[in-house]
Amino acid sequence: ETMAQEKVLMSGYLVKAPMSMKNISTNSIKVLSCRPLTLQAWKRRFFVLKSGSCEYYKDEQAFRSHEAYKGSIDLKTCLYVQPVAGSHRYSHLFQVQTASESIFLSAPGKVNPSSPHIVY
Repeated sequence: ETMAQEKVLMSGYLVKAPMSMKNISTNSIKVLSCRPLTLQAWKRRFFVLKSGSCEYYKDEQAFRSHEAYKGSIDLKTCLYVQPVAGSHRYSHLFQVQTASESIFLSAPGKVNPSSPHIVY
């Protein structure tokens, strides 16, 4: 199967930080909190999880109409995914750390600890 034809394992909306943080330490949330980020700066995106990547689109319609994705996270280089604790305005915030960047996302619900892929 080619990348475009890979089976979709899961899809749904997440809110993404306005930029990824290239080669920044795991304390990069401090960098984010120092910037005057407004809620509008974070964008709601439609994420599509496949076996080796997680692509994101402007919205579900963009995905369904086969528009080019806005970005992709290479999960083969993923070092960890962790919740971001502390006081912040985004609920259910978590960090995806790959070999080259940190991506901050906010889920609409809590992650079920016994089944991390299920959000409730």
